[in-house]
Amino acid sequence: MREPQPIPKAITSILLTYTVSLLCGFIWLGIILKLNGYGSGEAWEPGWTWSARVLRQWGLLFVLLPVPWAIYAIASYRIDQGWLSAHLALAVGLIMTVSVALWFAHTAIDPIASRPLWLLKPPTETNKR
Repeated sequence: MREPQPIPKAITSILLTYTVSLLCGFIWLGIILKLNGYGSGEAWEPGWTWSARVLRQWGLLFVLLPVPWAIYAIASYRIDQGWLSAHLALAVGLIMTVSVALWFAHTAIDPIASRPLWLLKPPTETNKR
């Protein structure tokens, strides 16, 4: 009987990087949206970008995204033939990680289509603390 092989460090590193970028993305996006009036009752006024709406409402589905990739990466590491090559699995993981991080960054930088980040919503009576 063959001894099971350990999971390579590259797969673990990509999963860890993905998790950290997802956590930082959620925190960053939450802060920016709150500073721009999210939660004041008019959270999804027409000015919010499509990307901000999708990430805020359905962003937790990104937590499930690495599960099938990890299964694919571990299987491809053990088989390493054809479309199940370890190099392809690592490339897909890197593309997945970078694209999710860039999507969160882009959305946090410009959550409102008509106003850039540095022009935050001025405090009013409803969002003043």
